[in-house]
Amino acid sequence: MRFKKLVTRLVLLSLVLLLAPATLAAQVSGKKALDHDAYDIWRSISGRALAGNGDWIAFVVSPKVGDGVMTLRSIGERNARMVEVDRGSGPQITSDSRFLIFSIDPMHAVVDSLEEEDTDSDDMPKDSLGVIDLSSAFSGGSFNNDYFRAERVQNWKVPGEEGSYLAYLLEPEVEEADSTAEGEEEEERPARRGRGGGGGEEGEEDRDKEEGDVLVFRNLRSGDEARFEDVTNYYFTDDGSWLVYTASNEDGTSDGVFAVSTSSGEATPILSGEGEYRSVALADNSDQVAFLTNRDDWEADEPAMTLY
Repeated sequence: MRFKKLVTRLVLLSLVLLLAPATLAAQVSGKKALDHDAYDIWRSISGRALAGNGDWIAFVVSPKVGDGVMTLRSIGERNARMVEVDRGSGPQITSDSRFLIFSIDPMHAVVDSLEEEDTDSDDMPKDSLGVIDLSSAFSGGSFNNDYFRAERVQNWKVPGEEGSYLAYLLEPEVEEADSTAEGEEEEERPARRGRGGGGGEEGEEDRDKEEGDVLVFRNLRSGDEARFEDVTNYYFTDDGSWLVYTASNEDGTSDGVFAVSTSSGEATPILSGEGEYRSVALADNSDQVAFLTNRDDWEADEPAMTLY
């Protein structure tokens, strides 16, 4: 027993000796000990992008909790050109080193407040898209703040080896509910049944069908845009010559795989017809596309996929 008491006293004494310097230092300096509030303001660098020609770098500095800042600055100049964009994120510089493309996040405080109120996801603020032309952004010696912006953007893509084109998918439009007519609209909406097109025998299970959104194709150099409805997924060929997308809507009239010539902005159907289209793959030389679809077996209870 005496031995155990001695060991216990030694352990306690060791702890006191270990904690004493930190406690004494905090008392002498008057500084507050670190806690979780301090961790929240620590900043880290993320989302780095370097231009292929080595002239520009973009990066994001973000606190653990709160809004980040994206910085764009020139490299190798005595008087570096620099601009900061609040809430900028995910910067990417096109392969020709001419355009900086990035997302603009909603304000963290606004999102946090709405989440506490259990706001519906459709009513939450959405990301925006920004595009800065690096060849003219600092004309006259100062940053031209009049860069291209697009609101309510789900995601965006650029070709791997071509810097002139951009495609971005918009968020679905939020329709204001009409409480007086809501019930009538639900009754008039045609049902999707287990054997395909609207209608079907009573007792058959409804088949869920993905609804696409608006895809915008933009020529970054000219500013020209083309829009395509009911798009579910989209892909650029590496050389930027084609933009391929899949489309789907509730009644099947938009279903298919389509190819947009980036030189003209016109879409051509590769294969269409009611059904699901997925798993698109593009050949490295940009002259072939492969995908799966169940359009040929759409009326079956469990439609089988075919490779095209």
